[in-house]
Amino acid sequence: MGGRLPRSAAGAGDERSWLADALALPPDREVTPGLTVGDLVRFHSRPPTPDGALFTPGVVYGTAGAGGRPLWLHAYPRADAGERAPGIVFFHGGAWSGGHPFAHIRRACLLAGRGCVTATVSYRLTGEATWPAALEDAKCAVRWMRANATVLGVDRERIVAVGDSAGGHLAAMVALTPGRFEGQGGNAQESSAVQGAVLFCPATDLRLGGDAGDAVARFLGHVTQDRLAEASPVTHVSAAAPPILTMAGAEDEVIPVATARAFHASLDACGVDNELVVYDGWRHGFD
Repeated sequence: MGGRLPRSAAGAGDERSWLADALALPPDREVTPGLTVGDLVRFHSRPPTPDGALFTPGVVYGTAGAGGRPLWLHAYPRADAGERAPGIVFFHGGAWSGGHPFAHIRRACLLAGRGCVTATVSYRLTGEATWPAALEDAKCAVRWMRANATVLGVDRERIVAVGDSAGGHLAAMVALTPGRFEGQGGNAQESSAVQGAVLFCPATDLRLGGDAGDAVARFLGHVTQDRLAEASPVTHVSAAAPPILTMAGAEDEVIPVATARAFHASLDACGVDNELVVYDGWRHGFD
């Protein structure tokens, strides 16, 4: 699609607007045990762009719903578009109702410095649309990366989905449901299939409710057993799944680590290459 990436409306790529609320709070204010506002600001602040990469904020990757609202992401394409580097698409957490792409900007920058093409994605939250809107947007972002391979310097056959919590749910669903829940956000001619997924404390079985029950209800819009199953990664596991790595905290109070163990047992049963790493003593959002 030409030699440049379409940019979004003003503000989409403004990292200071994302940090403004946090900067207004005392830096020593704890937001979760052991984590302060200052820690968050440092973690979500963008490091210098590494050699070999370009930082391109607020890129339009598709449109949302009947109104066609622009969907945007922050990208690190290769400075040399002739490269064919692995691609990594990041989906942020936030109970499907909040969060921001800058939650993964440090990871995206780090991996761009290691020669990857990376993108951190915004998607429709529950205040705007319910299931399966967020997943449709996530798949649209993968299709966008594949469609723009020659501009980004990405290898179309080496794209991985990464996410944490609700974003981990989306990354898992992207990996497990190629050809389904595609939506009409753009680049329909491209595949949304990924060649791997990396999940941090992901929601893999929405049928279990628990502490995440209210967030799940908002995400689905209306709750039925069929919708809970349809939106649960564990119900879509098959031998066709790509390799999946999950990292979870043993003391996760939001998404019990037992759900990750059950998810990976299903992957094992289907012969899927997978790994589960559990960190003793760590809670939800440890990453």
